[in-house]
Amino acid sequence: MRNLTGFMIGQTRITPVNILFHLAMLPGLSEEKARQLLKPSNKKNAPKAVALLQELLKLPVEDSSLTPSQAHIRRIIAFFARILNYFAPPFIDASMDLSTRIRHLSVFAHSEAVIQLQHGTHVWTVTRMQLVSDALQFHIILEGKDRLEQLFLRSPNPGSCSECRH
Repeated sequence: MRNLTGFMIGQTRITPVNILFHLAMLPGLSEEKARQLLKPSNKKNAPKAVALLQELLKLPVEDSSLTPSQAHIRRIIAFFARILNYFAPPFIDASMDLSTRIRHLSVFAHSEAVIQLQHGTHVWTVTRMQLVSDALQFHIILEGKDRLEQLFLRSPNPGSCSECRH
């Protein structure tokens, strides 16, 4: 959502300008705060990303003050926010049981796969590999040196990727 070129859902391109326009219509959210949510200084700032999602979820799907094209974009933004809302809670809501977490992530993965397959690009690696052959193994490789990766890697020297367990 923070990419300047935006993203596509169906035949509609959603840009940060579109998102900013709709966020600015929310009561109690200034345009400056909306800009900060869209352009945080740290792109890996998960709390800001969650805050952006929470604000997007507050957008009413229907608004009679919008033009038809603005209303269409609002529906697309609301739809996309609902899809993202299946991804975030399993990681931030400690009260969710495992079954609910798995259902949320499954809905997200299926929804995202449909959107990406529709556009023919950025198809999830897992989906692509399963289409090629069910016998292919998929391994997640953790690389990088951010705090979360160091927290979860549990290697003798978490700062060195060569010692990470892949």
